[in-house]
Amino acid sequence: SLHTICLDHPPEYEALSYMWGVPDGLWLQIWLDGSLTLARQNLWHALNHLRCDKTTDRVLWIDALCINQEDEEERDRQVGFMGELYSNARTVLAWLG
Repeated sequence: SLHTICLDHPPEYEALSYMWGVPDGLWLQIWLDGSLTLARQNLWHALNHLRCDKTTDRVLWIDALCINQEDEEERDRQVGFMGELYSNARTVLAWLG
């Protein structure tokens, strides 16, 4: 699920860094806030791997899901926060596939 947070007092979270993949690559479905959402294949595999322990909740920041990719103005504004988001993460995970 998605949650809006304040960067002044963020919860502990992990940031995921991964290669988006080719623009015309395969998209797969994930459940997000009770609805099916499309995610690029590489992100789908990362999430599937990271979710192997279904008994523990994880708080993740993932650019493709946390930034509205359809809103160019928001996307440009949010990119300016990415350094801070990665710096404040408890852990930065790098998914190489």
